[in-house]
Amino acid sequence: MEQEKENAHRDSAGNSMDCPKLEDDGPPAGTSSPLVAAMSTVNLVVGVGILYLPAVFVQCGVIMAIVLSAIVAYSCWYTSQLIVRIGMKIKKYSYEEICQVVLGDFGYIALAVSCIMFNWGAVVSYLLTIKSMGGNVLARALSEVDFIQSNCAWLATPEAIIIILCLPFLWWLSLLKDLSALSFVSIVKAVVVSMTVITIFITSQTASVQDSLHFDRWDKEQLTSFFDDVTDKVEVKGVLVYQKHMNAYLAAIASIPATDRVQRASAAWALVDAVDNEPGWADPLKVRTSLRRLVNRENPKVKEAEYDSKGQLEKVNSETPSFEQPKGIFKRLTHFAPYLFCHQFFLKMGTICFSFVFHDSIFSVYKSLKEPTIPVFRSTSIMFMGFAFVIQVLFGCFIGLTFGTSTPTNVLTSSYSEGAVFPADNILSQIIQIAFSVVLLLTYPACIVICREFVESIIMLYRKPKDIGGQPQEISRITQLIIASILVLLTVPFLFFQDAGEVAEQVLDLVGAFACGLMAFVLPSIVFWKTAVLYPDLNKNLSMTDRIMPYAVLVLGAYTCLVAPILQILELAGFFSVEMPLPPQKLEM
Repeated sequence: MEQEKENAHRDSAGNSMDCPKLEDDGPPAGTSSPLVAAMSTVNLVVGVGILYLPAVFVQCGVIMAIVLSAIVAYSCWYTSQLIVRIGMKIKKYSYEEICQVVLGDFGYIALAVSCIMFNWGAVVSYLLTIKSMGGNVLARALSEVDFIQSNCAWLATPEAIIIILCLPFLWWLSLLKDLSALSFVSIVKAVVVSMTVITIFITSQTASVQDSLHFDRWDKEQLTSFFDDVTDKVEVKGVLVYQKHMNAYLAAIASIPATDRVQRASAAWALVDAVDNEPGWADPLKVRTSLRRLVNRENPKVKEAEYDSKGQLEKVNSETPSFEQPKGIFKRLTHFAPYLFCHQFFLKMGTICFSFVFHDSIFSVYKSLKEPTIPVFRSTSIMFMGFAFVIQVLFGCFIGLTFGTSTPTNVLTSSYSEGAVFPADNILSQIIQIAFSVVLLLTYPACIVICREFVESIIMLYRKPKDIGGQPQEISRITQLIIASILVLLTVPFLFFQDAGEVAEQVLDLVGAFACGLMAFVLPSIVFWKTAVLYPDLNKNLSMTDRIMPYAVLVLGAYTCLVAPILQILELAGFFSVEMPLPPQKLEM
């Protein structure tokens, strides 16, 4: 990266002025065919974001989600072509170098900041996703160990597991200069993500998963797992606080036929009232809101309520809608709102952008081709974007419509407080949750290293003098360690947010909107126009697409970089909230 900056032609003010020499032989060739390169790029892009797409598709309505995905995917594909074509014209073979040659220090710093935000936002979402999946699974397993439960129950929490067992290892890997030892991660990721998608597709249709959406169909094992999870197994005189309430509920519901939904719902609400009145909880707010949320799910007669910060019931809303949904995907498709269209679609652009942007790796893909030419890259990127679009849109639509308005923010979450849809005792789900978490853990260091290198490059840009005795200055190893350590430590506070899935989606929305918008939409358009000024002979006979699309992409970039982050910040500040839409009311089942 630093060497590429040294090669840029610059004036005394730091701005590129003259056209680079055009006599080089082009970028080094790789060994990959277009298909192999396309599949490698799909593996690079399809990752943690896919777990959050089903909820986004429901919040947008599948028609609007598909339209937004198509707009973002095509815009990403077009600007990737634009950057590669510009690079080939001016003989610069990295996005960073192109920005510096064409836009000067400002262009380089803008790209570096967007890449730092993109990768750091990714690691924050990784930690939060790990917490809600593998962290919860391991915490439940540790809570079954009597010694831990009796002497150090705090260890059986997702936060403790990640901080004690994971972060030291991640910190050590993040300090490495060479991550080639982790090259196997891409293969592991491809296998795990494929298994995850297939498993969710299949298990989401099973009776056990569909029954888990209805609280009144839970058996004793599921109830025990739920209460163990949200109550931290609080005891009074050696007896679990929840035990008497759960036993009373099971005794009441055992005599009610499965077809009598009204009486079964009454038994569930009696349990909610008992939990609201029980003073013995360690975290009353978590216990009471989690139980009410799950009892309300798929319930035709819900009881929404408000609690204060200490978990005390303030009021039960007198008028509440039905949360019961039409049965099956095809019946849901007959309802325009909310399944096909939802009015808040324009608020979810960030996560969709995060799922398609790959501009920090454009030239890595280009240089991996056996024949690195513009036509070959064009066919490769068409295959890649087509595969990524089909996989993510099908997954978002199918799983979003399967769970509908009951879809949790992270569809694979294992946390009951986040509205998990896969039973905690499902072994296959646990394996996938742990495997996906391991992949995210192994991907974490690479993102930190990329952030560190961009921070270092900005420091080097302004370091004076740039060389000593004819030798260019370098960032000291101590400085590298400090930068990496700060980047890792800044992710830790996010672990202590209660609703990890919701916070992760907010991070993806904010980072995806600003960083991805700047990297994939704004900068390519500006680079294109500046190149036309600096190198007029290289921009003759533009096609109609090249005359129109940069403007369209810039408009999209202006929305994603400016409007969307402002809306996200206003939501975080409490001016409004983006909620899961209500299902159709007054259904005739």
